[in-house]
Amino acid sequence: MESSLKRAMVILGVLSMVLPCTAGEPEPNSLLLTGEPEITVHPDGRAVIMFETLWSTPPARLHYGPALAEQKLDTPRYRYTEVEVADFDPAGESVPAGTRHTISFRPLRMERYFGKANLCDRVVYYRLEVFDPKTRAARFFDHRFRFFQAEDGSYRRAACMVEGPFVDKATPGGMTVSWRTDRPTKGGVKIGDARYASGERAAWHEVAIEGLRADTQYEYSVFYDSEAGPYESCRYAFRTAPKPGRGKEIVFAVMSDCRAGSGGGERHQEGVNTYTLRKFFSEAYVKGVDLVCFPGDLCNGFTASERDFREQLRSWKRAVEPVGHFIPIYETMGNHEYLRVDPEVIARTRGRVSAEGVFADEFVNPENGPKPETEDAPPYRENAFSFDYGSCHFTFVNTNYWRQGMKRKFDGRQGNIEGFILERQMEWLRGDLEDARRRKMKHLFVFTHEPAFPNGGHLHDAMYYNGKIPEVLEMRDEFWALVSENEVAAVFFGDEHNYSRTVIGPEFNPAFPNPVTQVVTGGCGAPFYSQEETPWTPLVKKFSTQQHWCLVKVKGRRVWMEVFGADGLLIEKARLR
Repeated sequence: MESSLKRAMVILGVLSMVLPCTAGEPEPNSLLLTGEPEITVHPDGRAVIMFETLWSTPPARLHYGPALAEQKLDTPRYRYTEVEVADFDPAGESVPAGTRHTISFRPLRMERYFGKANLCDRVVYYRLEVFDPKTRAARFFDHRFRFFQAEDGSYRRAACMVEGPFVDKATPGGMTVSWRTDRPTKGGVKIGDARYASGERAAWHEVAIEGLRADTQYEYSVFYDSEAGPYESCRYAFRTAPKPGRGKEIVFAVMSDCRAGSGGGERHQEGVNTYTLRKFFSEAYVKGVDLVCFPGDLCNGFTASERDFREQLRSWKRAVEPVGHFIPIYETMGNHEYLRVDPEVIARTRGRVSAEGVFADEFVNPENGPKPETEDAPPYRENAFSFDYGSCHFTFVNTNYWRQGMKRKFDGRQGNIEGFILERQMEWLRGDLEDARRRKMKHLFVFTHEPAFPNGGHLHDAMYYNGKIPEVLEMRDEFWALVSENEVAAVFFGDEHNYSRTVIGPEFNPAFPNPVTQVVTGGCGAPFYSQEETPWTPLVKKFSTQQHWCLVKVKGRRVWMEVFGADGLLIEKARLR
């Protein structure tokens, strides 16, 4: 343990000598609103939204509408727009600016247009459009609320499910369902006549359902109490996992790097390219995937504000939520899931206040990962983990654990650098893969963010650092030897905003007895990188700068992968095993 940490410290010191100096770390702060917008529903049904901005902005716009009951994926359908009232000058050349904003609107208009049957219990989805003079661009903020008509005929707000439900941690005997409400409630999950309570009254709900049949589809709904009486959501469905070792065909999607991209609008929404992300998730759903794997760079991150970091992660969840009602999603951290926290705070809170701690709060993943590197280090909980799904074993590794800075000289405090796997996680990975082999799992897949053999955009870091740090190359070779010795079918990475398929085996290094396919799939919306020359360039089978996602099909002893571009066309089809 101590030797691993010392080695990381030495590397951090070396970095300042082998890498060019930078002016400072990027800080793409996604915050513009000072907090959650405040919604007031008046007795006559008129609603008023009030919010404040961190700096002065012109009058805002509000777009609102329902999620139509006839939609399978309940994405909002904005139908109406209201503009914040402001006085233009006579020449029409300027608009008064301010930090406090108020917009009045009438959500009851939706009832008259759509009819009550399609309103899904008066849940109003709304989007604030605010012009940010600092970035000279329109910023979008998506939220929702619920209202009801009381017995006396007046209208009031009611508790609303503002996140979820999500299904996660699929097992042959169960599933975990989670959701968030905008005020504390008490509720649970309903499957047929069975009810599974969520426990104490709270805003966050996480229900582990057990005792179900393997590989079986179940319809479910979420219920909770509210000011309007008992509430029950629309009905969704999930399928439990097949039993381990079963030969049933398994189909899963892999995509990564959907942090905000170029193009404006939904391509740069609260730190996330929600346009591309939502599109690819919908395509994966239509193609019938059993689960989605997302190895990092969900958002811009790189912030010193915990609230900013949480809002960016929640922006990601809002984009994938329609598919997450039905299909489990497994996520780990990338280099952009970075929250700048003083190391002393991390130590004092035992890692609770850290990027890893926030990530564990916001996502639901298996909790069988390694212990923290020290008792004062951040947790590996729900960012490094593994699970079985039928004949396949999936292992998620965090190659951005406990990062302290980027390319600066280390100041003597403990921490880690981008792309480096510390000792405890490496030993956990070794044991996890060897255990999967002992249990005769047919196909092993590994997912992480920083490429072992980068091809374009990240040769200066990842697991390479331009080949100038022996300790990094030693760690990389130890990692690849592990996946090679255990005959992993493929290792999926993100980080580089392109697609590449490279086969690394004994031809490159005799220490890698079995060839293993490296797939870099960082094409979910971040700005693209082009290919660069490397010692392993001759081993690259395919490279593309297109936005894309990967569809993997496992049947019997064979594994195939299809890669689809943003236009829906096939980039390549390759056999992985």
